[in-house]
Amino acid sequence: MKKALYGLSESKGSRFVGTFVPLTLALLECLIGQSCKTKSAENPESDIKGIVAEGREFLWPNATASVCWENDIPPIYWHKFEPMRKKIEQHVSSQMARAGFTLTGWLACEPNSKGMRIAQKKSQKPHVKYEQASVEAFGYKLDGVVGGIKLYMDFYYDSVLLNTALHEFGHAIGLQHEHLRPDSQCNQKHERRADLQSMGSLLIGSYDSESIMNYCYVDQADIEVKTVGLSAGDISTIKTIYSNTRSTQTFPRENKCIKDGNLWVTKKLRSCCKIAPGNKPPNQAEYPICKAHFPWISDSDDN
Repeated sequence: MKKALYGLSESKGSRFVGTFVPLTLALLECLIGQSCKTKSAENPESDIKGIVAEGREFLWPNATASVCWENDIPPIYWHKFEPMRKKIEQHVSSQMARAGFTLTGWLACEPNSKGMRIAQKKSQKPHVKYEQASVEAFGYKLDGVVGGIKLYMDFYYDSVLLNTALHEFGHAIGLQHEHLRPDSQCNQKHERRADLQSMGSLLIGSYDSESIMNYCYVDQADIEVKTVGLSAGDISTIKTIYSNTRSTQTFPRENKCIKDGNLWVTKKLRSCCKIAPGNKPPNQAEYPICKAHFPWISDSDDN
């Protein structure tokens, strides 16, 4: 007899839960503990693996950010969500601390609060949780954005919400979806591989099958109702990009773009090299032209 267990899918920059998948024999064996192995990387502690938003403007100064909760919800839900807020704070803060990133605050937002601002949402179907958790921007571009991180707070399984929260905070410090890498072994069909250069992404090291930013890994953990943390590759990647905070040396294309006299443009989710009017080929051919990928960028909109 076939049984079904909730499955997961996502949209860009978000985690979306609610599709149903068949419970196969292999999955059943995994769930009862007989056979549930994941492929581990060789030497994970020394192998840097990840994909990040490319550009120093995405990095939080001093690898530190304040966090607050939007309090624009009815008091009954503010009190109801308090235990989960504490669990999210503990899990996300402790995991980010392993990578040398500090999160402070975690109080109610004030109107002018800076840092990462979390919107608390109530699920319409908490046993399925079809709504999308999401971020409005990557990294430091989230600073002070009202409701910049959106989380649904009352899903049936705490583990799914904790995994989702850590995934979204990964975006919030600059990480992108691991499964989009060209060397990815994750066969998620709902999100196509992207032109990484045109979307302003930087590959670091090799593909990480156990990254918190990898749909395949996190989806499996959610199916097993298991809370997971940052992988060794996630930690190494975060430490790498924040080791030279706000330095172009961390980002080769940005560095070359600026050295060639062009302008590196960063928006909420993307970055690219805008070719200076005086520069001629072959330099121009080495970069995507901003207007080709971002038609909404005008000559006067370079910030």
